[in-house]
Amino acid sequence: MTYSSLSDNNLLELLQNSDQIAFTEIYNRYWKKLCAIAFNLTKDESSATEIVQDLFVGIWERRVTFYPRSMENYLSVAVRFSFYKKTERERRRKYIESEACISGFNETDLEKIIETKFLEEYLHAQIDRLPKQCRLVFKSSRLNKLTNREIAQQLSLSEKTVEGHLTKSLKLLKGYLNESGLFLLVSLLYFLQKVLTNLL
Repeated sequence: MTYSSLSDNNLLELLQNSDQIAFTEIYNRYWKKLCAIAFNLTKDESSATEIVQDLFVGIWERRVTFYPRSMENYLSVAVRFSFYKKTERERRRKYIESEACISGFNETDLEKIIETKFLEEYLHAQIDRLPKQCRLVFKSSRLNKLTNREIAQQLSLSEKTVEGHLTKSLKLLKGYLNESGLFLLVSLLYFLQKVLTNLL
């Protein structure tokens, strides 16, 4: 079997069985691209390499349950997520240390704040991808807390049309998030439970 000829899904199946050669093939297949993305963000080769290395270490550690819908999309988002966490963690830690603003503030609290902020911003970016009418209805309902009747009156639509746009919006958002692989990030589960209860 030639590993380089296998699809990403085939490699992932082997990876779940702790196949180190499959892992190495995934690493070799995406290493340069991910380093380029990381370097574009950090402008520092050493930092970029560290981010990508940490990402692959994490993948190996959770290999048994690691199975993104799209390997390429997942890895691209994961690199950006790692960069965001790294820079935001450093910024917030400096602020906390200099101001001594939060008594009893610990590393776990900091991680949750950073992850929630990143995921909230990412979700808003996905909402902006929705078709115009769906986006208007979704934001009016979930962000502005308007009822379907109020939205219908505001946008001159029937309540049934409003419900249809909401249903379509939720379906599209699930697809966007699955496409990016974010549902595989444990932090997203925390975020969804905390911020989007009964939304998705």
